[in-house]
Amino acid sequence: MASDGQVIHADAILAGGSLAGLVAAAVLSRQGYRVIVLEETGHLGSRVGGTQVDGYWIDWGHRDGHGVGDIAFAPVFTRRAAEAVGISAPLRPFVGSCLRVHWLPDQRVTELPMESVVGTSADPVQQVRSLCTCFGVAPDRLEQVTKSILDAMMQLVGISDEEAHALIPARLADWLVRNVSEPEARRVILQQNELVPLGPNESLGRYITHLKTFAGEAGAVVIDHERVGGVQGIVTAFADVVKDNGGQILLNMKPLEVMVGDHEVQGVIALDESSLVHEFRAPIVITDYEGWRLPEFVDPDLLPAGFVEAASDLRQYSVALPSWWAGLSRLPRRRSDGEVEDHASPWQRIFRGRADVKHAYGGWFFTSAFSRNSAPPGKHLLTFWLETFSESGKPGWRSWADARADLDVAIDYLHQYYADLDECVEWSRYQYKTPPSWLSWYLKPAYRHPVKVSTIDGFYVASATAETKGSFLDIECAVGLEAAELAQQERGHLVSDAHGH
Repeated sequence: MASDGQVIHADAILAGGSLAGLVAAAVLSRQGYRVIVLEETGHLGSRVGGTQVDGYWIDWGHRDGHGVGDIAFAPVFTRRAAEAVGISAPLRPFVGSCLRVHWLPDQRVTELPMESVVGTSADPVQQVRSLCTCFGVAPDRLEQVTKSILDAMMQLVGISDEEAHALIPARLADWLVRNVSEPEARRVILQQNELVPLGPNESLGRYITHLKTFAGEAGAVVIDHERVGGVQGIVTAFADVVKDNGGQILLNMKPLEVMVGDHEVQGVIALDESSLVHEFRAPIVITDYEGWRLPEFVDPDLLPAGFVEAASDLRQYSVALPSWWAGLSRLPRRRSDGEVEDHASPWQRIFRGRADVKHAYGGWFFTSAFSRNSAPPGKHLLTFWLETFSESGKPGWRSWADARADLDVAIDYLHQYYADLDECVEWSRYQYKTPPSWLSWYLKPAYRHPVKVSTIDGFYVASATAETKGSFLDIECAVGLEAAELAQQERGHLVSDAHGH
């Protein structure tokens, strides 16, 4: 990078090195842009990624991340981002064949084919039929309910993107009452939405966008990095692209101020770990900080009306996230059939209650089913998480003691389901992420801010609080791609002399 005394010149500055920032940096650096990533923490990946503990890679919220929580599968935009920057080696097909659903309090267990979960089945009729069977539709009602659901889906995917955006405040349940006559069809659609972690869908517009985004997409893949495990595998894959194309990733470099002159971005002032001041000049600045944090380093008077407020409104949907991690010497045996658990069903979801639509209670999965390096060779890593609502029915928990009490009840079910879990556990630890945590607003009836900051030329916000089509697992890849594309379209001419593009 060019240096002029205390000033370092580049084509694009990434204020924040979370996954979205690294995706944008990888795309731009591969196009020949001189890129610098400024990351305030000492961790590659910023607030998203994994931390190694005794050979295991622990994910989920320990870095205050909001965009991606686990490496369960990498759907639409993660795959697109990987393809855009030439990442191929860490990609492998998703191996899971089904999701196992546990119904409490009767402890009934059913299996749901994975293509019905991620929406990638080549046969939509069979996909919906599988949902109906899993969710208890009687055999003699199967064809009628399946047809009713498919008719509803056809209506929804036929709605334009513009109308879907306008329908974000509308409630899916209300639309179903008006447009779907079969009560069983309405129940199955609402029950399917309970599969989405950290709370079901409430927004009609968000649900429409979700359906249209996944329609016709190929099967899911996982990013299984050869050197590191868990979410850190995604982080490292994109960071490697940045470095391989001449970009710099500076850790312990905290963005202090985004410099703006005459409504054009000019660069970033940052502090190193000694609080020494560094000035970085560039015609493009992309930040992956949450929208509510922008006033920390941008004059609020320069931001569009309602920009920060839109991000702040999302925090009402943010939740606590208690979980339990266990390192296993081997996989446990199911009590029901005596068979050893395998990775054909890496996800286990719990529904609870006696109402027609059962509420999601949480679940567990083996991260070693997706990322082989998440656990040492021959061993496995299990995590159990609780859903949005506590036993009291209110979001979150008053204290860690309350959260742990609910979590212990859920862990007791694990010991009922597996005959020899205690014999397999080598170590276990609780984890607790207090609000705001993770992407619990993904399908909620709230508008988000755009990626482009309309009042400041060259400034983009690629964070989990931005408006995008990305799912709850790949929203950061979606906004990272969009920010890089917009920057090239709108500001690429300012760096063309240096690179000839």
